Amino acid sequence: TYTRAFSRNFTLTVNAGTSLYYRQIRKQSQSTDGLIVAKVYNLGNSLNPVSATNSMNEKAIESVYGSVNVDLFESLFLTFTGRNDWSSALVYANKNGNYSYFYPSVSGSWLISETFKDKMPSWISFAKIRGSWAQVGNDTGAYTINSGYNVGNLQLIDGSYVYTNSFSSTAISPNLKPERKNAWEVGLDLRFLDNRINLDATYYKENTRDQIMNISTPSISGVSNQLINAGNIQNSGVEIALNTIPFRNKDWEWNLDFTFTKNNNKIIELHPDAAE
Repeated sequence: TYTRAFSRNFTLTVNAGTSLYYRQIRKQSQSTDGLIVAKVYNLGNSLNPVSATNSMNEKAIESVYGSVNVDLFESLFLTFTGRNDWSSALVYANKNGNYSYFYPSVSGSWLISETFKDKMPSWISFAKIRGSWAQVGNDTGAYTINSGYNVGNLQLIDGSYVYTNSFSSTAISPNLKPERKNAWEVGLDLRFLDNRINLDATYYKENTRDQIMNISTPSISGVSNQLINAGNIQNSGVEIALNTIPFRNKDWEWNLDFTFTKNNNKIIELHPDAAE
């Protein structure tokens, strides 16, 4: 972190860093479908051969990130951020894939009451406007795009077993992209009469593109599902909060609050193979 006040009206703060996320999950289990002696719960008391399973998955995300904060005139604040992730979950077996993705953001706020503190009416306690735009990236689960064979067995009439291999019934897109969420919002914060009336209003809009999801496919295709980037889903709305203090004295105060919210979800675009 680096911070420097160039003057009373200009302060700059710069942050940079890196991170490593690593997860390993190991699972082991043994089971049986019958007991020689009832209620003796021990694998050595198994009537039939014990079934054993084990699994392991690993996932890693390497990241670099940074931010720049600017403070102007103690009333105008700007923040810029950027982050790049490299996800092992988006690397195909041939070492290709869209595993590197960058997502930035910018936000700002203006304290109007601070800029015009000598000119604001006395009944206005505080006034601020704010706005932001941000993009967020997201990957998928470990080994989702690199399915292997499943090992199984079939018991014959004589009690012996034949071991089998089966492949995933999900077709994987050969060019799967990370999910992207683009969000922006604007807001207003006003306070009056020594903060006894507070109004906070926000309008927001989010678009999630390239959602990673499974969709059903016709059985004639030879697979039952398809893993794809779905399209563009939009979420927008408004939030308004009015907080008031109708009565206040040295012993107690009465708070009366009102809220209004409205949210709209809309499908803007879908993959051609996705069902409506």
